[in-house]
Amino acid sequence: MEIKELEHPICRLGECPVWDEVNNCFYWSDILFGKIFRFSLLSEKVDIIYETERQIGGLLLSEDCRLILFTDRDVRKLTLGTKKVEVIYQMNFETGERFNDAIADSAGRLWAGTMDATFSKGKLYRFESGKAPAIVLENLGITNGMGFSGDGRTFYHTDSIPGTITRYEYNIQTGEIAHGTLFYKMDEQDGCPDGMELDAEDNIWTACWGGGQIMKLSSSGEILERIPIPAKQPSSLAFGNDQILVTTAAKEADKLTTGYNNNGEFVGGKSYILTK
Repeated sequence: MEIKELEHPICRLGECPVWDEVNNCFYWSDILFGKIFRFSLLSEKVDIIYETERQIGGLLLSEDCRLILFTDRDVRKLTLGTKKVEVIYQMNFETGERFNDAIADSAGRLWAGTMDATFSKGKLYRFESGKAPAIVLENLGITNGMGFSGDGRTFYHTDSIPGTITRYEYNIQTGEIAHGTLFYKMDEQDGCPDGMELDAEDNIWTACWGGGQIMKLSSSGEILERIPIPAKQPSSLAFGNDQILVTTAAKEADKLTTGYNNNGEFVGGKSYILTK
């Protein structure tokens, strides 16, 4: 694959990439700095389109082309043209807790995970119109990448602390998950699993935080491909227009303006477009 580095300010924690087919662009957030970036495939330029004092730990695109933001305080909708913000769920988080990754199912339910400062009390929430947020999983380390199989009958969930991806049976009519089984446990030398995406063949693509790569896994858990990324901390990925956007983080960098540590290693903070 051809890998192209995008020109933009270093992201402390680049994450949550989503594809906007209507406007032919990718969005992603710098979680800790509360910024939303946009990369247009037409102009091939990156812009910062929104900034807030809140940490943006999850990002989704609604059917009416508004962005849904999962922050350290609430879930809100952002109208891009006017920058109007509408809070749709107010959360009662404990100190140090925030959202970390989100996904929507084919029935329109929203799923979002959280993490806390102890890396032991993370939760997975399900949001449905007209209902209070439901806690589906508890006592997670860092709840992270999620995905649904093409037939909607399987749900995948990542917990980055034990380095595991768990597979659940999914009931699309009720939104219930059941019978969780270990799908994949990542070797320490490969990093830990972070954001994920499923392709049309139900292969699982996962960003390997600390491993400098993304991995393509079959639906049976076999490693099909490893794609090196020129940064130590790939954090997530998204498909769009036959390309893949990969976000990375400079969380362990000594100099945030460059993304390098004192050993001269590029930790991350840039984003990349992968093209076959």
